[in-house]
Amino acid sequence: MSARKPPAPVRMNDPDPDLPDLVRAAGLALGLMKAAKADSWADLAAAIDAGEKAACALEVTVAQARLLDAHADVVALLRPKPMVTVAVCPACGAWSLYSSGAVSARCTLTRGCEGKQVKAKVAVRAKKPAADGTN
Repeated sequence: MSARKPPAPVRMNDPDPDLPDLVRAAGLALGLMKAAKADSWADLAAAIDAGEKAACALEVTVAQARLLDAHADVVALLRPKPMVTVAVCPACGAWSLYSSGAVSARCTLTRGCEGKQVKAKVAVRAKKPAADGTN
């Protein structure tokens, strides 16, 4: 009897370092939930604990894990379907949850703030490395 082949690892591209950390964490979390077909961060954790194939194939870097951990309180509120994401104003630091609609052109989170909100988008899966190790 042969052992079952483990699932191919699923990795997410690192979010743009110019984005606010909360936006980066939210996009990464949404990408991981989508890849594992989980409806929430808690569902993803439960799927990993249960040994579900899609969830157990996920791989994050140490830096990604630290980013997610630093924003765990907000990540727990996100949903891939229906989309619940976050928008952050880099100028004042305020944030709010949003659905799939567009955010305002300027900050509406803090009175008098002239900043522009940035909305988190679902992270994209990293390309699979070629057999020779090159991309």
